[in-house]
Amino acid sequence: MRNATDLRQKVLQASLALIEEGGLDRLSMREVARKSGVSHQAPYYYFGDREAILAAIAGEGFAKLGQSFQRAVARAGSESAKALEAIGRAYVGFALRHPAYFQAMFRADAVQLDRYPDVRKREDEAFGKLVEEIGIFSRLLVQTFPRHVADVPIPAEVECATRARGPVPHFGPRPVARSTTLRWRVPQTQTCATSTLKSVGL
Repeated sequence: MRNATDLRQKVLQASLALIEEGGLDRLSMREVARKSGVSHQAPYYYFGDREAILAAIAGEGFAKLGQSFQRAVARAGSESAKALEAIGRAYVGFALRHPAYFQAMFRADAVQLDRYPDVRKREDEAFGKLVEEIGIFSRLLVQTFPRHVADVPIPAEVECATRARGPVPHFGPRPVARSTTLRWRVPQTQTCATSTLKSVGL
């Protein structure tokens, strides 16, 4: 069992390396087998097809992203505005540090996550923290600035993160909507991430 788990992870690591080298177009079952040093049939045994590999990578990516959100909130402390900004920065940082994961996570044309409920659940869990903090911040704004809340600007980092899931949330008395259908293309998100880091001097 341990050997099977090790081989499966070896295939995943080879797949990540291929994506980092040449993007999703670089990934094929034959190249994965060559890169991981296994037989041509081994990747099919563990994953079935190319999309299943990408789904597994996406699942790992969402788990890692969720963990980075949790760490960011823990470091930010109890102030909701700082926690929300910290999540946004964590998202941008993840996008730039892990482009291979990011492409698998947000390229809807390459992998249909609705076919993989476990992966979709990890996505919901990761972005659930973002939605939670937006809700806390939104309620705080409504209580503090009831007449001017619509004029409050959205931090650029938060806009990047929320656009990965759907429209930028409304900071007002209406509930924060969650979208599982509208997903940014990777180049747009990376451009947003890069410009955001430059704007904050990173």
